[in-house]
Amino acid sequence: MLKLGIAILAATGLLGAEGKLPRHRKLNQRQTYSYSPGINGSFTNVTNVDISVSTQSGARNATAPLLYGWMFEDINHSGDGGIYGELLTNRAFQGSSATIGAIQGIPGTSINGPENPILPFAPVMTGWGAIGDVRLSLDMLHPLSPELPVVLEIDIPINATGEVGIVNYGWWGMDVRPRTYNASFYILANAARSNNTLTGIDVKLRSNLTSDVWATSTIPVTNGTISDFDYTQLSAQIENTVTSPYVNNSFSITMDGAAVAGNTFYIGLASLFGETYNDRPNGIRKDLAQHVKDLNPKFLRFPGGNNIEGYSIYERWKWYDTVGPLINRKGRVGDWGYVNTNGLGLLEFLEFCEDIGMEPVLAVYAGFSLDIYGQSGTSYPPNRMNEVLQEILDELEYCTGNSSTRYGAMRAAHGHPEPFQINYVEIAITPNTLPSPLQATKTGSQLPTPTASPTSTTASNPPTPTSN
Repeated sequence: MLKLGIAILAATGLLGAEGKLPRHRKLNQRQTYSYSPGINGSFTNVTNVDISVSTQSGARNATAPLLYGWMFEDINHSGDGGIYGELLTNRAFQGSSATIGAIQGIPGTSINGPENPILPFAPVMTGWGAIGDVRLSLDMLHPLSPELPVVLEIDIPINATGEVGIVNYGWWGMDVRPRTYNASFYILANAARSNNTLTGIDVKLRSNLTSDVWATSTIPVTNGTISDFDYTQLSAQIENTVTSPYVNNSFSITMDGAAVAGNTFYIGLASLFGETYNDRPNGIRKDLAQHVKDLNPKFLRFPGGNNIEGYSIYERWKWYDTVGPLINRKGRVGDWGYVNTNGLGLLEFLEFCEDIGMEPVLAVYAGFSLDIYGQSGTSYPPNRMNEVLQEILDELEYCTGNSSTRYGAMRAAHGHPEPFQINYVEIAITPNTLPSPLQATKTGSQLPTPTASPTSTTASNPPTPTSN
């Protein structure tokens, strides 16, 4: 038994006659007001009490088993550029960043600092550079897929020699250490500018400060390997055995300039992964996931809070845009000033929970979007909330349905035949969500189809969790 002596301070100078704080008086320049007399006075009224705290083993109060966990949202690149294993920035030219702020004379907030000055959040070449005498530009005439319509065009001059190609500088550099890296990209040749004399493409980890090349892998190319009609995905493993003393490194895709002089190529969805946790393809960075596991969290709330809602209803987080092959994930404008690739999608979150042993807490869209952050936002009309409800039910079926269901079969086709268990669903993120869409979502989420307990983070009328 541990005894603590605690002094109870009766702040008689601070509290009024009814034990309430006095109202602040309206002050002019000569008046002053301070709590110091009350604080000083409090020390003249001291009562000692003894409090006993049991330190015996097994005498603790029962603690909620899910009290401690993680709440994830892609803020400050905590997803893309953070726990997501992709090492390349702007890998598929899905968009750009912008700042949101006030503009004089315009109510609320607006986009006032777009990286793309012509079209905010539109694609840019940020993160990419040229190696050798090549011309780089963005191209929409040769889309990789309907979801990824913008690619990088590489024009090689007719007198090119030496090493030519492109370089990606990563997310604020690139940590290079002994491990196996998995590189891939899609490539298309321009028919009118193709001589089919290329014999190999090199993928390299290289220093930006010196001429050091830490590791190289060569992808053999023969006549017909690179089509001028359909994109070809090329891949290679880079076995690296050295440790760079700094992170100012990059990844390059290069060719022999003399062999491709006068040629034009289009490259899309370039990717570089280091080691991922549990060796998941398209998974979580192994080092960061291990740190998460070491903290022993009991749950993971995902995919976010505000970031689910979107700057508009159209740009909200849509689960069906975050699953399946990366070539079919178009990305979206996130709520924190930059585009999300959707590479870290619903299935990746669920597998992360499975691998670490965390209870998944699935946050769902409740029919409210922020519009431009700082304004009241926009809600689904109540007479169309059935669309939102169906989206939630479809998502739950993807998570929990067996392979005989439509979306359970889709999950199985994506590589996870066994259903996940979803016990908790978070409905609504923002306290000013309008009551009617929120209530409709709560009601719909309690339909018999999903097996989950709806919860809410809204400030008004939180529901009592109900197991279905």
